[in-house]
Amino acid sequence: MDDKNQFSKEDHFLLGHLKDCYQEHVKTGKTTASPFLDECEQKVCTSFLGSQKIPYSVLELNPLCTKKIIYFGEEEHFATIYEIDNSSLNLRHQDVLGTLFGLGLTKEVLGDIFVEQKKIVFAVLNKVVPLIDNELKQIGNKVISLRKINEIILEEVHEEVFTIFVSSLRMDSILSRIIPCSRKVAIDYLKEHKVLCNYQEAKNANQILKEGDILSIRHVGKFRLGQVLGNSKSGKIRLEVIKYR
Repeated sequence: MDDKNQFSKEDHFLLGHLKDCYQEHVKTGKTTASPFLDECEQKVCTSFLGSQKIPYSVLELNPLCTKKIIYFGEEEHFATIYEIDNSSLNLRHQDVLGTLFGLGLTKEVLGDIFVEQKKIVFAVLNKVVPLIDNELKQIGNKVISLRKINEIILEEVHEEVFTIFVSSLRMDSILSRIIPCSRKVAIDYLKEHKVLCNYQEAKNANQILKEGDILSIRHVGKFRLGQVLGNSKSGKIRLEVIKYR
């Protein structure tokens, strides 16, 4: 049913779960859904479902959310959204993520986390709501105020757009401008397994990148490549880059 040359072993595991969801929906008529999927997983799933002509829908809790849910049937409330008062705590994204992972949550049940000066908003699958309600009382040594909300409403800008000039769209060239560093150091980042491209480990310094590619660089941040905006007088490529906050 699927192309073994197209999908990895991890992809087959994910697609097996997705097929089970769909078959359960067909058998029972009830709505079934995937866990939270990152952008790479979404691409794998939608490619497979499209090739098999399987009808599906995608739930996103906010246009800025990168993690989404694929479901079969009618839309339901698959996730619960929480808000933490951050006005006097100065908590960071890694503080929240570390605490949630410490409670035993995995990336499959955890949606996007948005950190603002006054509040933190995050979503989880409904099945872990009892754990959150009973166990999430503090983050680090700071007692938190936690409440459920109906939707994700953000008050701050969560993306920063800037421009870089590169000699080519090669991985090492772009990394050296984003980090910023020499090409040699950029290659070291690749050798030290510090770079993901579209949520998979990047290894090839010669790889040609394209608009929409996602780069996650350890200790640096997460970036999306935007449009090629033309060339400078010296012939360098002017490239738009979006940094996620």
